[in-house]
Amino acid sequence: MLLCRILQLFQVEQFSNHLGHSEIMRIEKTYRNSQELLHITSQFILANSKQFRKYLVSDKHHSCPVQIIGYSKEPGIALVRTIDEVIAQYGEDSQIFRCNVP
Repeated sequence: MLLCRILQLFQVEQFSNHLGHSEIMRIEKTYRNSQELLHITSQFILANSKQFRKYLVSDKHHSCPVQIIGYSKEPGIALVRTIDEVIAQYGEDSQIFRCNVP
């Protein structure tokens, strides 16, 4: 908890200048998302010049990692239509959201 508060006070890049020797440990492999989704999100995140440059990799692949669903007036209708499409494509036992509950 104390380290979190210290990091809030200093920019991470300047941490060792203020508090002595430190080392940045990078976690660059993810098991959650596909490489294609990582590519899309990294472009958005790295547009912020204050972000550390990091290059995540994944063994998962998905040919269409993002689907944009538009609607004109009623977001509820768009949601129902999307759920119907998921059921039609993947079956009634498919999940839209997954929650890992023990």
